[in-house]
Amino acid sequence: MDRLLQYAMGLSLFKASYSWEKAANKLTTLVENLKVSSLLLDNEDGDNRIGGSLLFDKAFVRMHDVVRDVARSIASKDPHRFVVKEVVGSQEAVELQEWKRMDECRNCSRISLIRRNVDALAQGFVCPQLEFFLLNSRNYLKIPDDFFQDTEQLRVLDLCKVSLAPSPSSLSFLSNLQTLSLSKCRIKDIGVIGELKRLQILSLVESHIEQLPKEMMQLSDLRVLGLQNCYWLRVIPRNVISSLSRLEYLSMKGSPYIEWEPEGLNTGKRNNACLSEIKHLSRLRTLEVQVLDPNLLPEDVVLFDNVKWNRYSIKIGDRLWRSIGEYKALRRLMLNEVRSLEMVKCLSKLLKRSQVLHLMRLNDTKHVVNELDKDGFVELKYLDIWKCLNIRYILHPTLAEWIPPPNTFVVLEELDLTFLDNLEAVCHGPIPLGSFVNLRILRLWNCKRMKYVFTLHANRRESDFPRLQSLSLGCLIELISFYSTRSIDSHESMQFFNQKATFPALESLDVFSLPNVRALWHKQLPPDSFFKLRTLNMSHCNKLLNFFPVYVAKAFVQLEDLCIAYCAKLEAIVATEDETTPLFLFPKLNSLRLQSLPRLKSFFSRRFTSRWPLLETLEVLYCDKVEIFFQEIGLEGEIDCEVQQPFFLVEKAAFPILESLNVYFLHNVRALWHKQLPANSFTKLKRLKVSRCNKLLNVFPLSVAKALVQLEDLYIESCGVLEEIVGNENEDETTPLFLFPKLASPRFSELPQLKRFCTRGFTSRWPLLKH
Repeated sequence: MDRLLQYAMGLSLFKASYSWEKAANKLTTLVENLKVSSLLLDNEDGDNRIGGSLLFDKAFVRMHDVVRDVARSIASKDPHRFVVKEVVGSQEAVELQEWKRMDECRNCSRISLIRRNVDALAQGFVCPQLEFFLLNSRNYLKIPDDFFQDTEQLRVLDLCKVSLAPSPSSLSFLSNLQTLSLSKCRIKDIGVIGELKRLQILSLVESHIEQLPKEMMQLSDLRVLGLQNCYWLRVIPRNVISSLSRLEYLSMKGSPYIEWEPEGLNTGKRNNACLSEIKHLSRLRTLEVQVLDPNLLPEDVVLFDNVKWNRYSIKIGDRLWRSIGEYKALRRLMLNEVRSLEMVKCLSKLLKRSQVLHLMRLNDTKHVVNELDKDGFVELKYLDIWKCLNIRYILHPTLAEWIPPPNTFVVLEELDLTFLDNLEAVCHGPIPLGSFVNLRILRLWNCKRMKYVFTLHANRRESDFPRLQSLSLGCLIELISFYSTRSIDSHESMQFFNQKATFPALESLDVFSLPNVRALWHKQLPPDSFFKLRTLNMSHCNKLLNFFPVYVAKAFVQLEDLCIAYCAKLEAIVATEDETTPLFLFPKLNSLRLQSLPRLKSFFSRRFTSRWPLLETLEVLYCDKVEIFFQEIGLEGEIDCEVQQPFFLVEKAAFPILESLNVYFLHNVRALWHKQLPANSFTKLKRLKVSRCNKLLNVFPLSVAKALVQLEDLYIESCGVLEEIVGNENEDETTPLFLFPKLASPRFSELPQLKRFCTRGFTSRWPLLKH
């Protein structure tokens, strides 16, 4: 999209009065209209990176092959005169010469050449009406010195992977040129561009250039300067930037090694540009820049105090930036190892207007809002703070000398706090009215001193977080509760989420390594809280005895994925004292994984009724004490506990679409299934893995084996007393057996007592068997 905009402006397709931003908006509208008409399509290759362009949410667009071919056909006819060549292989050189000899070439106004395997262009390129020329050589073609001598009407010149060492002197003849794009080119000296008085757009993206020419100061009409990903660029002469008085767009993203001169310092050896030159560009509306050395920021002035940028992405500091996601944001500020608070304050205006703010290794700050923006970051959408070791609170409403304004963080959507060793809470004191109301994602990891996250407002009835969709908490070794009472050290609430914690929009909850949490939920949930939860992951919480109180579990009707692992004291997933009420839980659960729960005995602390109608994947791993995992109401007393303890004990159809079942290290399980399997149970099972179940005598009762007609993969290993895969319940020996007709990949290993596959004879061709 950025390239299309350069072409459109260079060809004057938009009004001359249009600003660069207005033209970008116009282009977006036109492209969307073409998409509606199916003439253009969204890109499907993952290149629509939100962070890729400050001007466009979707940075790339594509055209269907059929539409492209029709467009070429139309463009090849009068009065348009486009010539598009995409020749490959040995015909290239021949066709290039034939194309040059064509008389109609002299009448072309648009030419696009995508070349391979051509080492040089010949002399004598005569196209007096040419306005647009695109050349993608892909092997650093050398441009003849007089190549552009007879192309005076050229307005857009786009060269990719060509060698401009030296640059052809005939560039000076392009007096009408408005867009010059030199991408991935080898450039030694382009001082000749100083002659291009009408040039408005100059792009040197990914080009090998070490120094910008002083002659650029003569480009008084330049509106766009693109220096993205110029890794070799070191020198920008002093006053070159400040002289470009009409510049609207300046991008140096991915060009971190520019040797900026410190403010007020003239070494006498080299007069490089200073950062403060940028603030003299009164028409600048978009800026992208990365500065490695934070010491270049002045401590005694407010840098960029009077700028009017609508869009910016500014990165200051060394080291690789950890990924903080890609955001639909116009203004981004990222500070790494800017250790002095005074240095941060020189960017105070940008701090107030930023929509994305990343603070990394900032050491002088204790209270983020109070010290960095007392207005409350009212435009901030994404805040990421990493390894700022002195921060105690993000928001501290109870400070005697300062009262936070209402609507602090009013539009904040994502908050990510990691490795803040001294952080005690996100907000210490009641949350100001209107604050955090748009928060969608909250991540808190490795904050060693945090005991609670927010302070509960005693009189507020509505949810503090009505839009929170994702909550991730990890490695918070002192954390006791999400909400605190008035006292920091209060232990009144033993539940992490107390009865007043309401999350009406929460869809994803991840909890990892909270060693002081004894219970996640209060026995009673507030109305409409957690009822949208779809994904729940919990691990390494070693004081938990049970996961769900039954009244909480009944509310999770939307839950689809549940994973619980490494909780040393957990005895049951759902606990209840009421033995009379039937339970119909988790009707939409699709995936269930339980791992390394050494005290777990069963899913429920009582019998239940549940069909698991949508469960497709079930894994129970390293749960040594599990015996009967799923036991329904009405089946007590039917099983001789001294003989068999079936893992699944169900009397009605259950697990109708289960496809994958993995059970490992279940040392107390004597049988997986009861002898009689209800109709329509496990009939979709495709993959079964059983490992280290040392009391298991057989894998399937015969009646179960006959029902598993979809089974494809069967993996049994390290079951010390297993004697047979399929057991026999004294069925009629004369009845033919056709077992596992779709079995493709059986594997049996380390089964020292295995005697036979099936007690009785059976017939099966196993037509799909692979190995």
